[in-house]
Amino acid sequence: DDGAMTVEIGPCIRAECYPFGSEDLDRLATRFGRDVVGRSSDGAPSFDVPAAVRSECRRLGVRTVHDWGMCTACSPRLWSWRARRWRS
Repeated sequence: DDGAMTVEIGPCIRAECYPFGSEDLDRLATRFGRDVVGRSSDGAPSFDVPAAVRSECRRLGVRTVHDWGMCTACSPRLWSWRARRWRS
């Protein structure tokens, strides 16, 4: 073991399901980089949570990041308050 940290990005809401206001999204992009700016499934600006996690991991020197690739909004096995609110 070389002491290197590994980060797991578990199930979370993904960009295609997380529309975000432009002003707030611009603030997040300034903090984490333009990779956090995505598009929702209907073409609206969205926030890419896993991209923000990866950005912060790079900043902290974490070399290994595994992403489960699961969206809490898309998966019928998972539940998302944001998705239920957005689709209401």
